[in-house]
Amino acid sequence: SAIDITFDFPPAVPPPPGLTWSEYGSDTFDYWYDGTANVCLEVISPNGYSVGPICTGALLEWWVDPAGITPDGCVFIDNASTGPAPNGDNELVSWVDGTYPFGCPNDMAAGNWTYHFEAAGGARIDGWATMLVQEFNPPYGGTDMTVGMPATGNEIITVASHVTKDCWQSIDGNTYCYSDPAVVEGDISPFSSKGPTRDGRSKPDISAPGQGIASAISEDARASMPIELIMPDDRHWLIQGTSMSSPHVAGAVALLLE
Repeated sequence: SAIDITFDFPPAVPPPPGLTWSEYGSDTFDYWYDGTANVCLEVISPNGYSVGPICTGALLEWWVDPAGITPDGCVFIDNASTGPAPNGDNELVSWVDGTYPFGCPNDMAAGNWTYHFEAAGGARIDGWATMLVQEFNPPYGGTDMTVGMPATGNEIITVASHVTKDCWQSIDGNTYCYSDPAVVEGDISPFSSKGPTRDGRSKPDISAPGQGIASAISEDARASMPIELIMPDDRHWLIQGTSMSSPHVAGAVALLLE
């Protein structure tokens, strides 16, 4: 069986005069499939240049093998070249490089890139992409199964973040609110990863306050902090993340173990 997944790479935006971008062109994709399956990947550039197919157990490094170099950019594919991962599944990693800072002789071409998969006898393939890619076409993906390592571990407590407040008062006396309509008090934070895991386990296990949290602010950070994020006591600032929600649960567990 075969399937095509395409992604659209936008045209490069010129840097300001006298400056260069720290990175130009690089989209990374991480695919997983059953360790007993044989899957081949062919990458087709916007102008029809083809790299591959690279099948299970093979590795293509464009800086070693010129077969990965095209006029539209350079392609890397590692299709479980070292065998199955510790979980028994195969991991396929692929990316496309541009000129800077990776050394590819050609810029990464804008337009539709196609990932053509073929699997002998059929196989389920789960894939993830870097944030640079806005969407796949066709839209096989979703917002579930975004929880990743180490949060997918069997014997850990995985903590999601929920919103504790959507508006707050700043040190300047004004009230500010999140502009994102998806931020709703009591709901799971939009940035918080969702389950289940690839093998069907329910993760995260619990949620805790993680968005709209007043956290201690250092003197050095205070100087460059936007005024709207500084709390009225001038000792705390508004922050968010699962790095805020996880300590809530870790502290509660520590108290239970006393």
